[in-house]
Amino acid sequence: MQDKNKPVHNHNIAIICRSAFGDLIYADTLMQYCKDLYPNASITLFADDKNKALLPFLSHFNRSVILPSRGNRLLKLFPYALKYRNQFDIAICSKGSPSRTLNLFLFLLNAKKRIAYIGNNWHGKLVNHGVLFDPTIPGTCHHVEELMALISPTPHTTAIRFKPKLNIPNTISNRYLARIQQILIPIRTNDPLLFISVSNNRDYSFLGVDGYKQVLENAYKQVPFSVIVSCLPQDTAIANELVTTLSVPALAVPTANFAEFMVLLNEMDACFIGEGGIMHMAASLNIPQLALFARTSITSWAPLNENATIVSDHKDVKLIPKDTITAALTNMLQDINSHHIK
Repeated sequence: MQDKNKPVHNHNIAIICRSAFGDLIYADTLMQYCKDLYPNASITLFADDKNKALLPFLSHFNRSVILPSRGNRLLKLFPYALKYRNQFDIAICSKGSPSRTLNLFLFLLNAKKRIAYIGNNWHGKLVNHGVLFDPTIPGTCHHVEELMALISPTPHTTAIRFKPKLNIPNTISNRYLARIQQILIPIRTNDPLLFISVSNNRDYSFLGVDGYKQVLENAYKQVPFSVIVSCLPQDTAIANELVTTLSVPALAVPTANFAEFMVLLNEMDACFIGEGGIMHMAASLNIPQLALFARTSITSWAPLNENATIVSDHKDVKLIPKDTITAALTNMLQDINSHHIK
């Protein structure tokens, strides 16, 4: 695909993403598209320090700059803007709505072409290739399509072409894989390994111990599988509570750091999780999943993977009928058994 505005020389491109894990994962689609447009481009990814653990698993940028996420954001960003000023041909704000702070940051970077969503305000004038934000658009298309509309003349088609991708680097696999595989030996069989997590900072997206127990045991009556209950160290008691109440083969696996967690996740055959960062990670690792949604727009934030199934309630996932969840989970696990999806 050729962009009619594509210059002939190589490009230094900056992508700025200062939001949550899901936003950073979807920024990967922008980087892929930039690489497609400018194969010899050098891409610098500016990301928050709170998200830096994800960076080793993204592969479509050349270097990263870690920005502080605490304190006065504008004051904290000022020295970084000066340090990298005049180094970029294109700078893109990977955000689906206008941001005064990031528009100022783009202006201070002084890239030849500064791209971001803007409104009819003073800081919008700092972005020389701004895209006027339409507040009626969010919720009518996927977030990736909103990002692609910043730089693509055909955002819907482009969003279909480029899906976020995560990879486990060899250095991380070599460090953690043997340990994870050793942990899984007591529970690994020819049946699918199903991943769930009891660490979720959105209570409305967490099914709860009783909810998981009911659904898992009802599904197990119809299809065999084993359960891995992932958790942060501080949630180990909740994970153990669930494991000890299940008649399904299950194992609690606390992970000490994010890299170890990613290696564990990549060993799974399927996921059964509430919407959030793990959902997007699983989709980007091409792991089949059943995702539970509440309050978050499915249109905007559905996992971009054809093997993802979604069930939802507009208030709380605990209000979704358990029979509905059980049927969706059973169907997914039966598909994995019959088609060897992963």
